[in-house]
Amino acid sequence: MFQSLKIYLSVLAIIFAYPAFSFQNPLNLYDFSASKSSGSWMIVNDVVMGGLSISQLSFSSTGTLLFEGNISLDYGGGFASVKSVFNTLDAENFNGILIMVKGDGKTYQLRVRQQKQFDGVAFFQRFETTKGEWLEIFLPFNRFQTTYRGRLLLDHPKLNRKEISQIGLMISDKQKGEFSLEVKRIAFLDKQEAI
Repeated sequence: MFQSLKIYLSVLAIIFAYPAFSFQNPLNLYDFSASKSSGSWMIVNDVVMGGLSISQLSFSSTGTLLFEGNISLDYGGGFASVKSVFNTLDAENFNGILIMVKGDGKTYQLRVRQQKQFDGVAFFQRFETTKGEWLEIFLPFNRFQTTYRGRLLLDHPKLNRKEISQIGLMISDKQKGEFSLEVKRIAFLDKQEAI
């Protein structure tokens, strides 16, 4: 009896020590360990507006996506990005995106779009990286900001989670020089606060 009570109290201690959050029903969007499940990606750098930034995308043998290059601020440039276009996904049952990344200490953006066109309104959220360390970062849908060609759209309608057609990564904000971001996971997630 005392042993059972001791175990019960230990379990309660663990529950109250970690009241944080629980992850429910994740939907992994990519499996970077195989080419067929890695998605179709394209590079979009500031050369579209006369800049000189360069970037490249590759997939490692350990199942990660590697986005790297060099940001140049010459000729009004200063960004590099990659994006994946897919059939429209309904993320209404999720409240954010979970990413697992290893960066270089710079700040990046995760971007989503609601149309398949090359250009158009994007919804973004910045995230920080720690050089050489893997991080799991949760980006709630309700904290995404709206932008078009670098300008914030404060009065634009919020992101419609039922119509997501693109996901991308970007580095900008005048972060000149070499950059490197490795991605292991991108998933829709329902992050629920424990009661």
